[in-house]
Amino acid sequence: HGKRTENGNHEISEEEFEEGKKHVLKANETLHRQPYKYMNLLARNWMQVKNAEEIFAVGHFKNKVVDGGTGWAVQMAIDDGKIVNFYDQEKCVWGKYSDGKWERIDTPVLTKNFAGIGTRKLNDDGLMAIKEVCIKTFKQ
Repeated sequence: HGKRTENGNHEISEEEFEEGKKHVLKANETLHRQPYKYMNLLARNWMQVKNAEEIFAVGHFKNKVVDGGTGWAVQMAIDDGKIVNFYDQEKCVWGKYSDGKWERIDTPVLTKNFAGIGTRKLNDDGLMAIKEVCIKTFKQ
């Protein structure tokens, strides 16, 4: 799949970029942000979401949606009907978005084909939540 950039990311094709852009703009109908400055990154995020059966994300909510770049991927997944597991590292709880609403859940277990998405501002609680998911997943 395409060549790698300096920092190890895969470049996406023009066709993939255009596909991702459509999903970013759809997500923006909910998020009401300014996607154009970061469209290359956001369109690439769609490829992670597109190819996963379930999303596992860490971050925090702001104005009832997931904040930052993590929020874009989460919203694209929601728009595409994916199940989203989200750890709110401010409230220290897991939630699952399914059937149009968020519900609080216990520590989830990773699916075989998942996308892991998270904030650059990972705190100790977020890190512990990731460890707990891994422990619960791999002890089964």
